[in-house]
Amino acid sequence: MPLYAEINWDEAACQGFYTDLFYKIEEETKLLKKVVTIDFFRNLCLSCPLWSECLNYGSKYEKYGVWGGMTTVERDSFLKNSNLSLQTKVIKSFELFGISEEMIREVLEI
Repeated sequence: MPLYAEINWDEAACQGFYTDLFYKIEEETKLLKKVVTIDFFRNLCLSCPLWSECLNYGSKYEKYGVWGGMTTVERDSFLKNSNLSLQTKVIKSFELFGISEEMIREVLEI
């Protein structure tokens, strides 16, 4: 997988968005949760032409934030094969965008 600088982030659906939101969502403040939910990121990320590159990059090089439509806890549940109920929830939400469990696992290289 390419390094961050090797990905053409200009094509990303999040281009021009306030990127701190992709990190602050994990702080789970009540005010932020009322304004922005993970559904916001799923809608943005899973329709992005770079979602797989972003998710793969985030799973390898980032320990915090939403990458490719997944939070840190969600990525870790797949990478560590833990919290199967969370994995199932993520898979169901990704399937709404035509992204299968097999595609997720392929991108995460697991």
